[in-house]
Amino acid sequence: MFDKKIVVETIRRCKEPVLLYCLFFLPPILQSRTPTGMEFNHPQFLLITTLTSLFQILLVLYVLSSVGNRRIELYGFVSFRAKDVSWGLGGWILLLILVGTLSLTAQDRVDIPFQWRFFRFDLLPLLILTLGMGAFFEELFFRGYLFQELLSLSVPLPGAFGITTLAFAGGHGYQGWWGIFLSFLLGAVLLALRIRTGSLWAPTITHGLYNLTVLLVSALIGIP
Repeated sequence: MFDKKIVVETIRRCKEPVLLYCLFFLPPILQSRTPTGMEFNHPQFLLITTLTSLFQILLVLYVLSSVGNRRIELYGFVSFRAKDVSWGLGGWILLLILVGTLSLTAQDRVDIPFQWRFFRFDLLPLLILTLGMGAFFEELFFRGYLFQELLSLSVPLPGAFGITTLAFAGGHGYQGWWGIFLSFLLGAVLLALRIRTGSLWAPTITHGLYNLTVLLVSALIGIP
């Protein structure tokens, strides 16, 4: 039986995550200028990205805490545990194996339109800070906030898993289809870690190490 109140409440609950997603991820997707891939070699970019991630983290935490019936631990924002390091390292190793295997088997058949490049090793401490903040924000938003909001709207677990991972991959649309595919794979592994550990810390460690590895590998092998 059609219940107007349920429909209205569902639309109201969906509006918040949709608006936040558009605020955080549509501007870079819709920008006319594609990144050059060299941005991480500029301290100004690293500082601005770090400050932006900090603002985004605080905004999501404010949104979560502003509604009294939300239990923030359900969103994966729990105390750090030693085992989160083990799970994070395990997820990182798994991703390296998966991405490495895919890259080796597909390199002759896939035209990779976009790659990040890094050569400024004097900026490594600032780079690590930037990647850490960015990884935590994306984990807080996707694997924490968005995933739990979908579950709270009675979306089945497989549906919430798929929507969250697709939304994450879509946020990397500027990297082309290969980048979207790799982001989907990354998002699936990170969300599996989030579900398995009940915490955002393990996927954050995996995410940060993965991003750092991609940039360092690009420097070591001298991608043209």
